Amino acid sequence: MATLTPSPPKSITINTVEDEKFAEIHTGDEINVRVEDDGRIFESLKFGACACAVGIHSYSSGTHSIRIKVHWGIPILGIRSRDIPPVSYEELRGSYGADPSTYGFGKDAGRVFNGRMKLRQGKDMRIDRTDIVFTLIINCDEHRLSLIDEGNGERDEVEVDILSLNQIELQRKNMATPTPTPSKSITVNTVMDEKFAEIHTSDEINVRVEDNGRTFTNLKFGACACAVGIHSYSSGTHSIRIKVHRGIAILGIRSRNIPPVAYDYLRGNYGGDPSTYGFETGLGRVFSGQLDRRELLEIRIGRSDIVFTLIINCDEHRLSLIDEGNGERDEVEVDASCAPFPWCLFIVLPQTTTRVALI
Repeated sequence: MATLTPSPPKSITINTVEDEKFAEIHTGDEINVRVEDDGRIFESLKFGACACAVGIHSYSSGTHSIRIKVHWGIPILGIRSRDIPPVSYEELRGSYGADPSTYGFGKDAGRVFNGRMKLRQGKDMRIDRTDIVFTLIINCDEHRLSLIDEGNGERDEVEVDILSLNQIELQRKNMATPTPTPSKSITVNTVMDEKFAEIHTSDEINVRVEDNGRTFTNLKFGACACAVGIHSYSSGTHSIRIKVHRGIAILGIRSRNIPPVAYDYLRGNYGGDPSTYGFETGLGRVFSGQLDRRELLEIRIGRSDIVFTLIINCDEHRLSLIDEGNGERDEVEVDASCAPFPWCLFIVLPQTTTRVALI
């Protein structure tokens, strides 16, 4: 067969933006979040304070480059739609990065598509790097963002989907609903004596286990914690009833033999381990420690005293979560190579004030 001659890459004229600056900031902490140097420096001085900044220029065509220096911390560098105002999401601990029009890169953490963070694998994470210079390239014509690390030459890219929220919602509604396959009979073991065998936290004053190991509470916003159940699960199907009195929790499993770890790049969250699978209440599913968030219109926050049934199907490598209030059911397939048996119940309290009870 003849060898095809590859087409040379087409030439792109890049406009170097020298006068970009922060036109406005959004934050709930105006004391510790500030813009300085005539709108060229944006900083947060307090752990837990969330903020975002919007540039003065609008980009609709052509290709543009902006040099950005990250002195410290883990910001998201990217773009959003000019006509959609930034919003702070309470269910994401006040973060402004979850809007579906947001695309970019979490510095040294991963890519952001449609407001959703796709985390790098643990071995690819590089945290605590300081004074790193990046070049952000905005290619409007090809709907693409690129981020170049000027220190080591690494380049990452994100494709931008320019469909509007209305178009996305219309497509979702117009998709055919598949006819469910009848489920086969499964014997489910109802676990009545599950309890929290151990907790992991850096705040032992405000995080506590009560009621003989059946209630797990975080009393302080910003404190992170997780709890591991006493039982191990390697075969069969098991159900556990859990009541979320308030707040947001990850309800799921992890490998018993992999100790929980707090991740600095996730602000101390314990839910980023690849052996973690489950559901972040009201937000979405957790696969291999990564949150696959629901569409914006499907997110439900502010609910309290919700009872769930978590079903652990070891034989089919599947988790199910049933909302007993409305009958909704969600499922997650578990990759046993990431989460080897035995499994254990795993509850994560990611920064919000939360109270969870086994019932």
